[in-house]
Amino acid sequence: MNTQSVVIVGGGWAGLASAIKLTQLGHQVTLLEAGKQLGGRARTTTMGEQSVDNGQHLMLGAYKSMLELLDSIGIVEPDVFMRVPLRLKVQNLDGDMLDLSAPKIPAPLHLLVAFLKCEGISWKDKLLGLLSMDRLMKAKMDPVHDVSVSQLLKHYSVPLAVQKKLQIPLCIAALNTAPETASAQVFVNVLREAFKTGRAASDFLIPIADLGGLLPDPAQQYLEQQGAKVRLDSRVTGFIIDDHITQGVILANGKRLEADQVIVAANYPQAIKLFKTCAETQDLASSLSAFVDEPIITLYYQFDESVQMDFPMLGTLGGYAEWVFDRRIVGQPGLLAVVISASGPHLELTRGELAAHVLQELRQLLGELPTPQDVLVLKEQRATFSCSVGIEALRPSNQCSVKGLWLAGDYTDTGFPATLEGAVRSGYNCAALIHQL
Repeated sequence: MNTQSVVIVGGGWAGLASAIKLTQLGHQVTLLEAGKQLGGRARTTTMGEQSVDNGQHLMLGAYKSMLELLDSIGIVEPDVFMRVPLRLKVQNLDGDMLDLSAPKIPAPLHLLVAFLKCEGISWKDKLLGLLSMDRLMKAKMDPVHDVSVSQLLKHYSVPLAVQKKLQIPLCIAALNTAPETASAQVFVNVLREAFKTGRAASDFLIPIADLGGLLPDPAQQYLEQQGAKVRLDSRVTGFIIDDHITQGVILANGKRLEADQVIVAANYPQAIKLFKTCAETQDLASSLSAFVDEPIITLYYQFDESVQMDFPMLGTLGGYAEWVFDRRIVGQPGLLAVVISASGPHLELTRGELAAHVLQELRQLLGELPTPQDVLVLKEQRATFSCSVGIEALRPSNQCSVKGLWLAGDYTDTGFPATLEGAVRSGYNCAALIHQL
């Protein structure tokens, strides 16, 4: 192994994962972030005088790369996550409820018991659902013959009650794409990772720290302690490429930063802008242009400290709200966070109209609530790529056609949707490929 000098463009989770792994492997790393803080789209912002996340992230025990990354820089899981066996509470605005809870017994018995004992689904639908789920998990999928999640569920005769209360909420939460257009292949990948790789894989990892404290802040401290360079407010505007070999990057101030390897870990809209600046990367810019964005809206309601839920998260049906999180778990009593994923009619409302509408939904779900002391509506217009039918055939590999140029990001060919686990996996993949040189 030859020690490589590596410039990483983008300080989100993919960039951080590749930076940490390459530093640990003995390479010389410079991490460039255009913004004033690390974390990318998974970052911390403010609501009055308190910190909140720009979106709610629910992790699974199946997120092995993410957990390995945190552990590698000394972050102990119980310090940042509450791990709970699979527990899904999904409530309709009319009061109809699904309550599924997996016991701590070996897989796959934990899922069998959870499904048979769950409330809100008839015995007939439970039995039919188990049979259809087993067939669905064994489905042979490939990019060429991909179909929508809706088509997949219909093909395997998943009962409508199971679709509505379980599979569709999971699809929207995991893929941030409506089931009518979401990729069945990616959905099956997620189900297999969560439910076919051992009991602990289906555990929920509920953050008890904000996103900044979860990885970006300790990662920056770790990298700098290990001798890596972390430069914020450093925008890259182009590449140094000679004879189809990457030799570094050009910064916004016109300075050149030379390196043996360059990893582009920016999100794909920013990557497209960069790739358009060089003739050698025009084709890559064109291929990435096929990706489409999906939004996520997070609404925060600060009530008095007496307001709380009996479980930290609740799925909802029948309105705009899809998930409600009780931020008491991160030391913010009375603060509820509501997530609305993917595109929909809610995007046509103003922030004020949407906040008022969702507040009424919360009152239907949770009972009488006082007037909130503060409200914050965060719209992340480009939260994820649309994980639509055929997306797997479009996702690029980590290695570019230009020597010394690499891609890291949740949109690359990880098999995962746009999740923190997918981002970390892509960063790790880049690091492993560079280390093999």
